Amino acid sequence: MKQVLKQALLLLPALLLCLCFAGCGAAQTAAQLTQPQPATAPTTAPTTAATTRETTTEPATEPTAAPAPFSPDDVAMTATPGSSCFSEVGYSEAHETLVVRFRGSGQRYCYFDVPASVWAAFRSADSLGRYYNTRIKGYYSCEKG
Repeated sequence: MKQVLKQALLLLPALLLCLCFAGCGAAQTAAQLTQPQPATAPTTAPTTAATTRETTTEPATEPTAAPAPFSPDDVAMTATPGSSCFSEVGYSEAHETLVVRFRGSGQRYCYFDVPASVWAAFRSADSLGRYYNTRIKGYYSCEKG
């Protein structure tokens, strides 16, 4: 019983973060939020010199910074004058996110977990709208905005 309560208490902050991110439109899954985080290294790490048996203190390596959160505004968009469907399209390789802006409405949609190979095929398709309707729409999670 104590173990279950302990796990529930550990997951509570992740649940609250998930609700917070969902409210502000951030694209992060609950699985990503509940993964255990690596322990941070202490600022100094004691080591023992083998020949003198003296304890010395050396600085530990600094933890790497987490990647910046995704924003569709950061994606470089390319105009698509030959497309009757889209006015511009873009892709974030770091976040595997495809961003499209529809010509008629001007609405922007972000499609998540899109492999770079799909982006390359989309860009080189004879018809962006046809490729979108048959290979992207309904196959990847999306968010309007």
